[in-house]
Amino acid sequence: MSKVSQRGRTSVLDTQNLPTVTHRRDKPITAKRIERALDRLAEIMVRLGDEGQKCLPIYKRLEAELATYRALERDMVAVRERAKRSKAQRACRNSSGDGHSG
Repeated sequence: MSKVSQRGRTSVLDTQNLPTVTHRRDKPITAKRIERALDRLAEIMVRLGDEGQKCLPIYKRLEAELATYRALERDMVAVRERAKRSKAQRACRNSSGDGHSG
């Protein structure tokens, strides 16, 4: 057990039952990793009971990061599709011989 001090109050947090956290800075952040972190955090929060609500800001931040990451993925799909269409249109114009559309 370790003592956690927060704004002058000290509470006892049972750290023996918490999962071991390993740092994986070499792996890229993915939606799957964020989802896994949310799952683990939810389990920890439930296990902590009323104390678990103290982790809610972290949980909300991870949810926001996941939404941002998914939006970025959607945007990049749209960018790649646009680039593909643009390349195909240029190829069609160039194959018509004059290189100009008119």
